[in-house]
Amino acid sequence: MVFLASTKEGFHLKEQVKFWCLQWQLQVEDLGSASADEEMGTVSLAEKLAEKVAGHYDDSVGIIISGIGIDVDIVCNRSGKIRSGLALIADQARKARENLDINVLALASDYTSFKRAKKIVAEFFKREFCG
Repeated sequence: MVFLASTKEGFHLKEQVKFWCLQWQLQVEDLGSASADEEMGTVSLAEKLAEKVAGHYDDSVGIIISGIGIDVDIVCNRSGKIRSGLALIADQARKARENLDINVLALASDYTSFKRAKKIVAEFFKREFCG
């Protein structure tokens, strides 16, 4: 299961990532924002995603997107079972997944095109923790 969430700044990138995940035939649950106009609190949104991933710990990951990415990454990491990592390039996602066992990927829509996001997300999904 892939849990997706975004602030209104990350809405358009989230929708593109969601469509791409569905093309990969992944099971996706979209936690919001429902539009680029909907204002959801960053903290409550990130906490909601972290709670969902923690509740399905063995068989889920999360992708959370905001304008700068750092804000949602910090909030997700406050949850005990969450290891969130912000990635701006695919190699960061690969190393974070293999070396740090991240289960939430944070993306910064202000700095990440959809083309780059696809590469980052692909690395996140392809890699496993190396121990």
